[in-house]
Amino acid sequence: MMKICILAACVAATMGASHDATPMEAPSLSMNDGDVDMFSPKTGAFERDRMVDADENEMLEQAEENFAAANKAKADIAKMAETVAAQKGKIDAAAAAAKALADGGMAKATGEAQDEVKSKFAATGAINKAIEGNGFAALVAAEKAELKAYLEAQFKAMTIPSSVLSSSTSTAINGAKAAQAALKKEHVALAAELAAHEACAVDGEMYDIATKKCKPLTAPAEKFINKVYHRMFTNADGRDSGYVSNRYVQFKKAQDDTYIRMFYYDNLRVHGHTSHAIWNVMVCDANGNGCAHCNDPGRLNLNKWSGHQHNWWMIDYMAHTLMGLCKRSDNRALKKGTYQFKVMISNNRYDIYTGHNQHSSFTVDEVVKY
Repeated sequence: MMKICILAACVAATMGASHDATPMEAPSLSMNDGDVDMFSPKTGAFERDRMVDADENEMLEQAEENFAAANKAKADIAKMAETVAAQKGKIDAAAAAAKALADGGMAKATGEAQDEVKSKFAATGAINKAIEGNGFAALVAAEKAELKAYLEAQFKAMTIPSSVLSSSTSTAINGAKAAQAALKKEHVALAAELAAHEACAVDGEMYDIATKKCKPLTAPAEKFINKVYHRMFTNADGRDSGYVSNRYVQFKKAQDDTYIRMFYYDNLRVHGHTSHAIWNVMVCDANGNGCAHCNDPGRLNLNKWSGHQHNWWMIDYMAHTLMGLCKRSDNRALKKGTYQFKVMISNNRYDIYTGHNQHSSFTVDEVVKY
């Protein structure tokens, strides 16, 4: 607690002791809105004391708390220093390891590790010795033998005694066994024959079953020559439209994905001013029915046109050749089988004539289109 003491009396006494005999107005004090106002005719002196009441026990407790806080701060600083030192050690170790790797230490360490693994797995290595010591191989062999014996016993238990089966069943089973044995024997023979064929083919030869030897490959020359279907006709037909008499050829196609190549040779005439006609080769079935235009790659036809002026009438009998390929008609694909080509006249005007004093013909063969 602070106390303020105004030594008014002392001041007054001092002022009263002055050698000046002239009467003086005495100092005075007054309160003004809670403040202390002092009036003095001469100079005054003041002293101000501050007094503090303190409890000794509280001061000791405060000192102890301060001391404990200081010790804790010191311990925390020491712990932080240890952590920093440990981190620095790890960083230094990582830097050293990185330098060692950069200097080739990694390759050396890898090589040493590989050597150690090889030595442990070698025939005389620690791992193989441990396996041998524990009898691992013998244990596996024993397990296999036990499993085999168990399976044999189970199959034997499943076997039906012959006394239980009827005579017909036993006969059927014996017959099946005999057939199986014969089939196995035949399979062995076929495999041996196939191997002999392959061995001869390596040298470009052919295996002869009769002599059981390889021999040079020989085949009749006609086997390698293309065959053609050919039909000739000498008659003439004066019809202006429709199917022309005797103009057909029958042929057989051997493969599905081949084309039929056709050559049609004949004498054709159109007579009259701006006369014209189209001779079409139609694709028909084996009996000449179900005819349709070819559409792969396109129609087989010949278009003839003639014009006459100023009463100069010409009778122009001329030989013509129509050729083309066909794989499909409008109503069927030409798979392997038998077919016919037939000639049909369409789009005609005036007098049309087919054939005139010559041998006409159809020629057909089977080809591959590139």
